[in-house]
Amino acid sequence: MRRFPIFLIVFSVLAAAAGFFIRGAELRSAFDPISGLAIPGAGATGLLIALTAAVAAAAAAAGIMISARFELPNDVGGDVPEGTQSPEGTALSDGTAPEVAADAGGEPGAS
Repeated sequence: MRRFPIFLIVFSVLAAAAGFFIRGAELRSAFDPISGLAIPGAGATGLLIALTAAVAAAAAAAGIMISARFELPNDVGGDVPEGTQSPEGTALSDGTAPEVAADAGGEPGAS
């Protein structure tokens, strides 16, 4: 049960270290020293892009696995039963506060 969070930390640190070293290699080899412009087709750039895509995919997969683990039942967070919420509370939740204030005889937007 405790292995998963530790794995995420270790994976993150290793991915960051790999990115650090690949970026250093990219700065040394993927740019023209005179103009500073990128050299087309540099291998370190492609490797850094691939590492970024792999880490993003792994993070998405980990997020899906974590959210599936803590999934709530469908009825939680449903509609509030009729008559249990005041018009002012409803107005704040659906963005119709000026209309409710005007219906109550007050100024729109006044609290």
